[in-house]
Amino acid sequence: LGDRVVSFAVLALSVSPNGSMVAACTDRSRVIVLQARSSRQLRNLYGASVNEYDLPSVCFSLDSCFLYVSSSLPQPREEVKVLCGQLAIFELRSARLVLQLPCHEKAVRCFDRHPFTEMLVTGSFDKTVKFWS
Repeated sequence: LGDRVVSFAVLALSVSPNGSMVAACTDRSRVIVLQARSSRQLRNLYGASVNEYDLPSVCFSLDSCFLYVSSSLPQPREEVKVLCGQLAIFELRSARLVLQLPCHEKAVRCFDRHPFTEMLVTGSFDKTVKFWS
């Protein structure tokens, strides 16, 4: 990825719908957006919490303006049910985290975007599947 010293592992990859970009989700809470077919880094996105043992997912919006990344929130020690699995949504033009969507009681295991709409579906270790539009 153009780095002389690589201090992260790539855990998930996604290609933009128009084929111009690739997103690499790392184990260091960093998402690298690259120009397709090159090692040129377009953006470094921070704000999605991803640890080395997480199983993140990443995908682009239909228009390639936004990036969806599964993220985890710290779990409370109490037995209170708190949402800890979330989706982080980044605007690619500004590289800003624009929305954190808490969506599950446990970590988001997988998610995907509908091929023709912005509807998302998430699956979690809490044994639920949810649809988002």
